[in-house]
Amino acid sequence: VGLPAIGPAPTSAPTAAKGKLFDDDAIALVHNTAQYCHCVAQGKIGSGFDVASASYGCCRYTRFSPSLLDASKPKSVAEVA
Repeated sequence: VGLPAIGPAPTSAPTAAKGKLFDDDAIALVHNTAQYCHCVAQGKIGSGFDVASASYGCCRYTRFSPSLLDASKPKSVAEVA
């Protein structure tokens, strides 16, 4: 038993690789659209983990030590200018 189709029937063969339901471009489009809508609905830009997980199925995040940024951080605005 297959899932019900939503929308018009495809007129050509799917472009996704064998074993994949959607190609990477289609998933990226879904993610980008969902992220935009989510930010508009919340009125802010968040981390994006929730939308990315929902779109791609999972996320892997490895926290880095904030001290890694200390060496590259300018000591004053004058150093940047």
